Amino acid sequence: MASILGLLPAQAFAMSVGQTASSWLGDQYVGSDGNHYRAPAPYTYLAYHADGTIDVHTSSGGNAYRHYMLTDSDGISHQVYCVESGIPYHTSENTYVSESGTNSQYLNLLPAEARRGITLTAIYGWKPGAALPVSGINEDDYKMATQIILWEYQQQLRSDPYNRHGNGHADGDQYFSVIAGRPAEKAYDWILAQVASHSTVPSFTSSKKSEAPELELKWDVEKKVYTLTVTDTNNLKIDLEALKGSGVSVTRNGNEYTFTSRQMMMDPVLFEFRKNIPVANDMLIWGRPGYQTMMTGASDPVSFFVKIKTETYGTAKLVKTSEDGIVSGITFHISGTDILGNEVNEEVTTGENGQIEKKLLPGTYLVKELPVDRYVTPSAQYVTIESGQTSSVHFSNILKKFRVHVVKSDADTGNAQGDATLAGAPMGSSVMAN
Repeated sequence: MASILGLLPAQAFAMSVGQTASSWLGDQYVGSDGNHYRAPAPYTYLAYHADGTIDVHTSSGGNAYRHYMLTDSDGISHQVYCVESGIPYHTSENTYVSESGTNSQYLNLLPAEARRGITLTAIYGWKPGAALPVSGINEDDYKMATQIILWEYQQQLRSDPYNRHGNGHADGDQYFSVIAGRPAEKAYDWILAQVASHSTVPSFTSSKKSEAPELELKWDVEKKVYTLTVTDTNNLKIDLEALKGSGVSVTRNGNEYTFTSRQMMMDPVLFEFRKNIPVANDMLIWGRPGYQTMMTGASDPVSFFVKIKTETYGTAKLVKTSEDGIVSGITFHISGTDILGNEVNEEVTTGENGQIEKKLLPGTYLVKELPVDRYVTPSAQYVTIESGQTSSVHFSNILKKFRVHVVKSDADTGNAQGDATLAGAPMGSSVMAN
């Protein structure tokens, strides 16, 4: 089947199965350097047929490339990318009908690598409203770069974004020569770089849900939020679109991503993110029996996964000192309500160093020392616990004070007898705690 396959930028269309369209030729391509882009002269191309056979043809070439256009049944015109090089492009009047591209007979004639490359090139190539990805180019440079890569994949001069190669009939640089040394070459390099990294996900994530790594956000004492900054060693520098998971925000600065949550997360939560790349409608094939075949849509969303949790427990550190140096075996009672609403009532005892470290969820707790006979019981103290932080309280024991009252008396009468005095007499004593 002699046909031309075109690809229309997805965002330009809101099309559906069964819609009709017409094709025509637009203006010539003019680069930002003021020159036209012309076909190689001559060039060799592969022609695919419905029975699976491939013919090899040669064209004199040399013509200035023009924009391939398609006007839909609503009267809206759109640019079309040709991806079957060498076959003449003819105009038509509302004779093309769209069908689902899921099982396209023509696309299935191409190698799998070519189909994949065409899809990804369409995603990152020029489309209406797209910003120019590099400096020093115009829209026609961007469009021409897209067109050249599509032809390279379709003509089997490229099977990946890394290398060009011959197909046994044409040299690998046949189409690249059109843009070599021209402004479009910069856009060409950029598109291929995006295609190459399309399936690469940030280094702190996984493309498999079952292998999602875990990030733990740390408590920021000053900002009063949980936060963590991670570096994408794959250096993708892409924005993230959250599809699943809530309560966590993410910002990007270069290849560094900062995750922030105002809420504590006891258990890891699975988050699904998607690359913030153009996502088109489903593929549609536009055909007219015996004539040109067109294609719209290019979608291949990339999702990846990460589990996120926060720090939970903080530490209450009780430090005990005393006048007599005895600090071990002192018992304290801790009471309060944690951040989850759970009541806490626990007793803890100091070790040999007079200290206790107790893990607690965030909250404010009352710490009381249980009475010890020889010490004056110190006042109870409140301690506020924050995730990942250590909060210390100090208790100092003071020995109880005593007053001694000494009385001299006769052992029998309790008084001195006759002229006797009690001077020099042995004393007995009684001690009363004051």
